[in-house]
Amino acid sequence: MLANKCPYVDGSVVYQARALYSLIYNDLRMWNDAGCGGGTREMLDRKTSPNPSQGGGIGSASNQQYSLSPNPSNGNITLKQLVPDANPVDAVIMNATGEEVYKNTLQFTGGTSQISIDNMPPGLYLIKLTDNKSQTFTMKFVIAK
Repeated sequence: MLANKCPYVDGSVVYQARALYSLIYNDLRMWNDAGCGGGTREMLDRKTSPNPSQGGGIGSASNQQYSLSPNPSNGNITLKQLVPDANPVDAVIMNATGEEVYKNTLQFTGGTSQISIDNMPPGLYLIKLTDNKSQTFTMKFVIAK
């Protein structure tokens, strides 16, 4: 099953498969990606991602990484950059059916930016960040109210 694959190796399509699985089976499990090639320590040690065009949130040729917190969230999300960068970042959030529910250009101050989508229903979401170098980073998160 594609949802069981490693998103760090197989790309962001794994997150989409997980979203579909969660929708079909009404299962909001947190998938364990530890040990599949993208554990936290390994992420910090990497210089490049296996496929920079599908960063998957694990870094890129510029060593940029993003983290999202809290997860699960009430819809108020903080995004942090590993390498603070003042350049704008395009953000797209999709719900479990792949519908785009949020699109905006984010400015990071001190490596941090805030998103408020507290009007969204509980569920699994994907956020895709695209930086000014056209590198993409995809992360999953849950809104639980």
